[in-house]
Amino acid sequence: MFMLLVLSVMIIVGTFLLTRVGNFYSDRFVSDMERVFTDERRASLFSAEAAQPNATNRIRDIIETYSGTGLLGINMNRNYFIFDAQTGECLYSSDSEYSGTIEKTPNLLAAFSGEIGSKIAGTSVFMDYAAPILVDGEPAYVVYIKDNKEETQSIIENIFWIVMQALGWGLIISFILGLLLSRNITKPIVTLTRRAEQLANGESPNAGANIKRADDEIGMLANTFDFMARDLYSTLDQVESEKTKMETILVNLTDGVIAFDLSGKVIHINPTAELLLSITDTETVIFDKLFADVDADITIGDIIYLENTKTYERTITLGNRVVKAFFASFKQAPDKDSKKLGGVVVALQDITEQQKLENARREFVANVSHELRTPLTTIKSYTETLLDSNSNLTSTESHFLSVVNSESDRMTRIVKDLLTLSRLDHGKEPLRMQRFDMRKMIEGVIEKLAMNAENHKHTITFMPTTNLPLFEGDRDRLEQVLINIIGNSIKYTPDGGRIEVFAGHVYKDLYIKVKDNGIGIPPEDLQRIFDRFFRVDKARTRQAGGTGLGLAIAKEIVEAHSGKIVMQSTPEEGSEVIITLPIIEEEIVEV
Repeated sequence: MFMLLVLSVMIIVGTFLLTRVGNFYSDRFVSDMERVFTDERRASLFSAEAAQPNATNRIRDIIETYSGTGLLGINMNRNYFIFDAQTGECLYSSDSEYSGTIEKTPNLLAAFSGEIGSKIAGTSVFMDYAAPILVDGEPAYVVYIKDNKEETQSIIENIFWIVMQALGWGLIISFILGLLLSRNITKPIVTLTRRAEQLANGESPNAGANIKRADDEIGMLANTFDFMARDLYSTLDQVESEKTKMETILVNLTDGVIAFDLSGKVIHINPTAELLLSITDTETVIFDKLFADVDADITIGDIIYLENTKTYERTITLGNRVVKAFFASFKQAPDKDSKKLGGVVVALQDITEQQKLENARREFVANVSHELRTPLTTIKSYTETLLDSNSNLTSTESHFLSVVNSESDRMTRIVKDLLTLSRLDHGKEPLRMQRFDMRKMIEGVIEKLAMNAENHKHTITFMPTTNLPLFEGDRDRLEQVLINIIGNSIKYTPDGGRIEVFAGHVYKDLYIKVKDNGIGIPPEDLQRIFDRFFRVDKARTRQAGGTGLGLAIAKEIVEAHSGKIVMQSTPEEGSEVIITLPIIEEEIVEV
């Protein structure tokens, strides 16, 4: 770089110098000629009184006039000529080697026409100047000076060689200085590079040769590097420690964990997940194929492109094991505002034992419910017989029998609901599928519950948002779901409330939304609202006749139709239940 810098500077300086020298001598030549051939001198050389002097005498007068000034600089490199302006004939030449012919330059031609020829040709190998001599105001002679520029060229060549010598010495000196300076600069940089490589290989930041510190930029760089190396090594140590902890946790975790990238390939998998899914070669595992083989009914696109903030759940049967899988996307960066996804993480939980317990519990409840039907029927029939008899019953006895009759009715309803759930659980309650008009079904439910709503001074409105398609499903069961949900809104909304029913379809889903401004449900109870026998306020729901099984039955029926039911609620503001059902065949019925 130093040599290139010196070379560039010398070339520029040399070119400028040689050009300026050439221009200086050209400008000086013209300046000298202009001082010799002034207009007054040319006009007064032959005055009007000179009566037709001899041509030879005139030429002699011209020679004596201009040569005597000493400004023509006549020497072996510069000569002058005198021409007849009318005929162009050369009358005199100071060049002893003149051959009788001369190049007709623009300056010479200009002088023949009566003008001063002083133009310096940029590429010419000589300099010339031509001045017309006037007689009676007309050009009679032309004095032509021609300089072959040999003297100027000699000076320029000498300057050129001086510049070349200076260039040579400058290159040598710059090479030596550049070599010394570059070694002083590159040596600490090379040392820093080696230490960076050592740091990248996991070696201690104190390893390697020390750098000679100075107060210049290299010293500042070395100090900064040392600080960065120590901080980076500490950070890497912490990351490695956290990585070891996470690997230990994942390896010993009883739940399976798998991380996939956006293309569906495995990033990480723990031994539990490999055992649950019988995976032996993670390199060949692809998300969509893996979960399609176990009938999970989910693709990576469902998680990434539809609702990437949602957690999906699937229950998978693997041989004699039942596994619950939780699917969620994760971001590439830890920044919560980052929207760039990094992939999908799957958590696998073995719920075989829980499922067995749940099945046993449901079987027990079903058996008990079945066995309770006969004694409850007997109790109710005996109680009704005693109440209807003409025996003399005291008021207390009559009240007690009424309470027994009422409680037997409530127990009968509970047993009936339990048996319904049991049949749905075991598939013994097949859906009677038929195509029906969903709008008419909703309107019929509202009409059935209208009188109950009026008793509480409620206002029920039905607002279909789109045309409703014909739906294929079990009309009676879906009607039961809707009666249960709207009935709950009527029960748990203070008198004079507002209940709104919306319905419509979006893409391939039909939705029904029931919204009220009732008492609402606390957030801590909302996630258990569809559990069996769960009641937010047991005393109040018992007083209203609730069994805690209505929403559980509704959920079973909706899921039997491959649909979803969700509830959103705010205490003291109201609740909103949304039922989503897939449309098998879209045949739009005008609203």
